[in-house]
Amino acid sequence: MFFMRTLCVLLTATVINAIPFQSCNKSSDCGENSCCVSAPFMMKHCEPIGLEGDYCLTKDYSFLFNDVYFLRCPCARGFECIGGEGSFPGGKDNFLNAKCKKSTFL
Repeated sequence: MFFMRTLCVLLTATVINAIPFQSCNKSSDCGENSCCVSAPFMMKHCEPIGLEGDYCLTKDYSFLFNDVYFLRCPCARGFECIGGEGSFPGGKDNFLNAKCKKSTFL
């Protein structure tokens, strides 16, 4: 049992280290159309700005701190993050399956 757990941990670490990404300290460290993203247990890294159909975080859950976004970049200009049907307690947007869609407020 111990061997299997150890093997799973080592394989997971190998896969995570095999995924190439550009590290960053702030969004300006990333190229155009990218931003710096932070997630629990991960190094800050660059990701592309959301385009049509990309997953995103609705405004109730997306935040920027020291020029670093939490979990995902925002949608590109001209797009908005639209959540799933319904809302959560407190009237917050449903962030589940939220995707970038063309903005109707252009």
